[in-house]
Amino acid sequence: MNSKKSKNLFECKMESENEEQVCERLGIDNKTLRQYIGNHRVYAIKVMHDENRRKRKFLFPVFQFDGSQIIPRLSTALKYVSKDTHPAAINKFFLMPTDELKSRKVNGPISPRDWLIAGGAVVDVIRMIQELAESP
Repeated sequence: MNSKKSKNLFECKMESENEEQVCERLGIDNKTLRQYIGNHRVYAIKVMHDENRRKRKFLFPVFQFDGSQIIPRLSTALKYVSKDTHPAAINKFFLMPTDELKSRKVNGPISPRDWLIAGGAVVDVIRMIQELAESP
């Protein structure tokens, strides 16, 4: 892995929480969190297995949370994110303000994350995800 990709993944990990922190944040148990991972309700980065290789360890980028809640309609948008997309690219996508999204509540560019929180249409975020997947 080149140093730029390593740095981006490191930065993404630094802006993430572990399973225990997310369970506490959302007020759920680990079993429920694993179900959320399985049905794409949250975005999880698999980082390692335990010493017996029986249990996966995950990190959860904080962009997907708004206080003690998962941002609205995130699970719908995540269904369109390719599994091949680098975690740093996903993190950047959701946090980077863009002129493609316009909100009456915000003057200027708004990030897909903030767009969803403000009640913006998830179809606009999905369109951007699809365009991102099609670009070289």
